[in-house]
Amino acid sequence: LLKLRKEKNVAEDNHSSSTHNGSTNQNQSIRSSLEAIQQQLRELQGELLVWIEQNALLKDELKHRSSSLCSILEEIS
Repeated sequence: LLKLRKEKNVAEDNHSSSTHNGSTNQNQSIRSSLEAIQQQLRELQGELLVWIEQNALLKDELKHRSSSLCSILEEIS
């Protein structure tokens, strides 16, 4: 994420300097870089959502197993 932020900052810095130079190619390059960064961020967001869903499922499973173990312990005692 830090790398992506750094790339975004560099792209923004390049954008501000390119507007002074009037360079269309540089603007297109910056847009292309920003689009790539945005795509990477969307992919990361998707991966995080999947991780969060899996985390919730695992928490539920852990609660169920803990409850089962407590019940078994009570039966043994």
